[in-house]
Amino acid sequence: MADEESSHALGEEEELSQFVKSLEDKIAGNLKQNRLQSFAGDPNLPGERIHIMDRVPSVLHQQNENPYSPTTISIGPLHRGAPRLQAMEPVKLSYMCALLQRTTTFEETLRDCAEAMLKLEQAVRDRYEPARLQPCNDQNFRLAEVVLIDGCFIIELLLRNFKNDYDPILRNPFKYYAILYDLLLLENQIPFFVLEELFNEMVGRIQIQYPPLTIWVHLFFGNIMGLENYQRRNMEKECPYHILHFLHIQYMPACTGNTYTQRSLDDENEIDKMECDETERMESKIIYSATELRLAGVRLKAASNDRNLFDIRFTTGFSCNSCSTLFVKGYIEIPPFSVSDSTESVLRNLIAFELSCHWIPSYFTSFAFLMDLLINTPEDVKLFEDAGIIRNYLGSREEVARLFNGICQNANPSGFHYTKQYKQAMDFCTPWRVSTGRFRQYYFGSAWSGISVIAAIILFTLAFMQTLYSMLSFY
Repeated sequence: MADEESSHALGEEEELSQFVKSLEDKIAGNLKQNRLQSFAGDPNLPGERIHIMDRVPSVLHQQNENPYSPTTISIGPLHRGAPRLQAMEPVKLSYMCALLQRTTTFEETLRDCAEAMLKLEQAVRDRYEPARLQPCNDQNFRLAEVVLIDGCFIIELLLRNFKNDYDPILRNPFKYYAILYDLLLLENQIPFFVLEELFNEMVGRIQIQYPPLTIWVHLFFGNIMGLENYQRRNMEKECPYHILHFLHIQYMPACTGNTYTQRSLDDENEIDKMECDETERMESKIIYSATELRLAGVRLKAASNDRNLFDIRFTTGFSCNSCSTLFVKGYIEIPPFSVSDSTESVLRNLIAFELSCHWIPSYFTSFAFLMDLLINTPEDVKLFEDAGIIRNYLGSREEVARLFNGICQNANPSGFHYTKQYKQAMDFCTPWRVSTGRFRQYYFGSAWSGISVIAAIILFTLAFMQTLYSMLSFY
């Protein structure tokens, strides 16, 4: 028995030694070739839910593949080997080498990190569907090696950003944003516990006090949705699956976060049933865009800066029109946000994440679906801009309308979080309000048309009175 245990221990030691030797050979080969050396920085620097690292649902891929595929760098096994991404492979090795050189014991740190990744390899493998890993299971593939190199690259990049070190990626806006967006793709993720393990192994050896890894991640990705009063969420009690999930949690309302994973299946089914019933009732009515809602007296209003992105409300109140007559108005209050070149890619991948993990609350899908309901034309976008809700960095209102009109195709939320608010707006839009609103727009849409209508009414009244007077005079 003792001989068997000893033999087993020797086998593990031999496997670890071969793995470390393979990594050392790759690093040496990369340094020898001296490819893309400028990326290496200063050379003098010292499970409960499995199969969560899935691909984007095929129905979304068929619609538009570009927002889900990396353009510059592959992270994890799903896009490993893509020819267009091979230029970054030696760069990732350079970053790993630079991170190891920050420690005083290069070889020992490499060995300890390799051992940690071997121990986690099965846990990492369990996060992917086996069929997804089949193309990667060749003789030269090792999942532990992939996540070790990719994890070290991410940590070194986050560290350079935290320290504001000179870095050719961070100093080049084109490369920086290309890699930032690639790191937020659903199919370009590695488990967050891999990053935490490597972070703990590395930072403890650098002998400098650093804040938690979550601070580094937040500083790098920042407020990517462009909220006016964005506040970083405390992640101490959260357990993100990967970086994209980390971003998802950051924007969740305070009452959610990872607490939603504690809801029972019965609770989820009951909530979904109620929301589906309300959605069916809502869909049986006429759906109005922002421009059409305005005709019925519903205005868009920018919410206060202390509101969460998803805290959207419908309220009513009095307002004064141009004739100084008080009328009841409805208001859809939406927190201000930015629309830029990154908005479509980030939103699409967050929506794909919500669809692939059905237990995740579908706030981003619901938000995009609501915007799709309210925005149909560039005129609708103009109302959002005039209300101070959308800051348009795309320039073209047509592009913003196209973005929201296409982003939710084949991606309707299983539970629409704004059924109540939108139903309130629809109920406010009575046929009388819509008809009178259209009348006002057609006949009083401008000062000249209003004057023309008033003049026509006066002329008609005078003609009628003259006719009536003539008839009375005749008798």
